[in-house]
Amino acid sequence: MRLAGLMWLWPVIATVTAITSASTNLYNFQPENATSIWEQNKIPILFSLNETQRTSYNGSWWTSSYLTTEDSQQYFVFSQFMTGNNNQSIYRSSVLDLADLSYSYSIVAGNGTTASKRLLIQAEDNGFEALSDDNIARMRTWSNNDNTTFDITWNATSVALVDGGTGSFALSSSTSYQWGLPGCRTAGTLTIDETEKTIDPTNSMTWYDRQWGTTGVSSSISALNWTWHELHLPNTADKLSIWAIDDNGSPTARFATIRARDGSQYVVPATFTPDYGRTYESSNTGTVYPLDWTVEIGNWGSLRISSVAEDQEVAGSTKAQTIYEGFVTFVGDFNNQAVAGYGLV
Repeated sequence: MRLAGLMWLWPVIATVTAITSASTNLYNFQPENATSIWEQNKIPILFSLNETQRTSYNGSWWTSSYLTTEDSQQYFVFSQFMTGNNNQSIYRSSVLDLADLSYSYSIVAGNGTTASKRLLIQAEDNGFEALSDDNIARMRTWSNNDNTTFDITWNATSVALVDGGTGSFALSSSTSYQWGLPGCRTAGTLTIDETEKTIDPTNSMTWYDRQWGTTGVSSSISALNWTWHELHLPNTADKLSIWAIDDNGSPTARFATIRARDGSQYVVPATFTPDYGRTYESSNTGTVYPLDWTVEIGNWGSLRISSVAEDQEVAGSTKAQTIYEGFVTFVGDFNNQAVAGYGLV
């Protein structure tokens, strides 16, 4: 979830019914297997997905990875490279163990990006890169820090979700552009307690998100509320990107983009109700985060979203560098069905 000034926020906890596999009691982290991410001649958007991967667009390259390792352990891993004004850049990452909820994070400042034919952006020994000439079919993010060490690759096996239906929406006083690949097949390694673990590609996936426009390390946004939910509904093809924005520079915005299996993009109004019965107060910034939400998604349904761990904040040296990226679960009804799932806020 995205929050405050320029970053992300988060949600909650729920029962594990359809969320997990009955035989293993693990979350159902099944990747998608699409052969094409977008058909431009069918649903025209404002940009080429490949072109927006270039560093000249600046902004944010971002992943949330839902991982099962070969020893049947599960982890939630976040990574982001963000560029801003004055050639500043920052790489942030975190790892949450979904069994014992132990959490760690890292944040590394850099000095801009590396220009190349293929995407390559780094801050010290952390970054993002394209592993294919089209800058999108195969990608990698890596982190080499005491608290977060991983090397994750993903293939573009997921039909794109294009926020707002066209890939653009008003954010503060300007325009934000955003699209994502919500269920990419994922491989690589993750180091936990000095032990390197191999990721199981058949039970792991990554949501890759690309955003530019009103974002950046030195963003001028002074958001009163900036909340984003990414939600996965196991055993369906529906992927949800849900925004709640309150800012002095623009009207309140509440909307959801729903991506169906065939690439259809449904944009509907949404209603957010934070529940402050459970909260987490950051010792770094003093921000008080609600830990539970009720979200009404147009006439599609209603979800109760909850964070599974209180502290999932990535704390930088300033509020502008600090974000909250939290693994959540949810229950409710959606498209006339009882549902249970997981995601991020």
